[in-house]
Amino acid sequence: MEEFKNRLKEALEKREMRPVDLSERTGISRSVISSYLAGRWKAKQDNLYLISKAMNIDPAWLMGYDISMDGTPIKKHKESLTPSGIMKVGELIQKYREEAGLSVQDLADAIGKDRSTIYRYENGEIEKLPSDLLVPVANALGVSPTQLIVSENNDDVPDNKLVGSRIKEIRKLRKMTLRELGDHIGLSESNTKRYEDGQIKTVGIDLIKKIAAALDVPESYLTGWEDMPHYKKLDNYVPITKKKIPLLGEIAAGQPIYADGHIEEYLPVNDDLRVDFALKIKGDSMINANIDDGDIVFIRQQSDVDDGQIAAVLIDDSATLKRVYHMQDFIQLQAENPKYPPMIFSSKNCDDVRILGLAVAVLGKIK
Repeated sequence: MEEFKNRLKEALEKREMRPVDLSERTGISRSVISSYLAGRWKAKQDNLYLISKAMNIDPAWLMGYDISMDGTPIKKHKESLTPSGIMKVGELIQKYREEAGLSVQDLADAIGKDRSTIYRYENGEIEKLPSDLLVPVANALGVSPTQLIVSENNDDVPDNKLVGSRIKEIRKLRKMTLRELGDHIGLSESNTKRYEDGQIKTVGIDLIKKIAAALDVPESYLTGWEDMPHYKKLDNYVPITKKKIPLLGEIAAGQPIYADGHIEEYLPVNDDLRVDFALKIKGDSMINANIDDGDIVFIRQQSDVDDGQIAAVLIDDSATLKRVYHMQDFIQLQAENPKYPPMIFSSKNCDDVRILGLAVAVLGKIK
C-alpha cells in the first residue's frame, strides 16, 4: 500500500496533475483519490487501470513492480544466479523471453495471462511456476519444460523417485530392457537401474532429454509436470496421435452406428492405425485381456472376425466387447473374467447378434 501511495504521488508530480484533475479524468471521487494518497486504501484493479490510462503510465509500475513508469523492463544481468549457482525460474523466464525477442505482453498473450503476472514471475515475487503453466510458458518461449524447472529450491527439482518410476513404467510398456535403454542414453545397465530405482538424487536436464527421446515421451511427463494418456495395443504399443474418429455412445439396433445421436466426441488416432470408431468400456468382463473399466477400445468396422478374436458385438440394442467363437450351430461370446459365464446364441436367436468390428487398440490411463 505504501508503494502504491508513493508511486501515485510521483506520477502526479511528473504529469503535473492535481488530485482533482485525476478525479475528473477517471470519474473516481476526490475522497477516494485522497484516501489513495494518504495510504489508507490501495486501488482495486478497475480503478488502477483507469488511473493508469488517465496518466499514461503502466499499471504494473503503479502496483510496485520493478519496471519503468512507461512499462519498459529494468534490465537485470541475464546471468544473475542464486547462491547455489542455479538461476531461479523467473530469471529463466526473462532470459529465454529476451533471447526469443518477446515482449512481456507477447508472453502474456501467449499464455492467457496479464503482464503483471509475467512481471511477478520475472521479479521473483512468484517463485514457483505451477504445473498447468509450465508447458504453455515453455512452448511460448521455444524451450523445453525441463529448462524451466531447475532452481536452488529442491521443491522445483524433479523428484528422482517419480522420474525413476515413470522411466521404468514406460520402458516396460515399450518392451525395452535396461540394457537397451542404457545403450540409447549412454549409460551402463547398472546405472540405468539406479536411476529407475531413485538411487541417484539428481537427474540432469540433458539426461532427461535423452531418456524422453529414447522412450518417445514428453520430457515434462518424466519430470512429473504433466500427465499423458497411456496407449495399449492388444499385442503391441501403438501411439495414437493424428486423425480423428468418433467415440460412440449408446447404439440402437437397426440404426447406423454413425448416427449423430450416438457420437459423444472425436478422438485423435495415428494415421497408421486402421480403425473406424471407438467405444468406452463399462465393467470388468475383459480385465484378463488388459481391458479395464473406463478404457476406450478402438474398433475396425467389419462384419465378422476369426475365432478367439476380440470384437465389438451388438446384442439387441446393447454393445459389448467379447471374444468370439463360431460353433457349428451357435456363436459363443467369451468374457475374459471367470466370474462371467459364456454367452451362447443358437441359430434360432443369432439374428439378435451382430458383429460391429474387430478390437484393434485400447486407450487407458497410467495409474
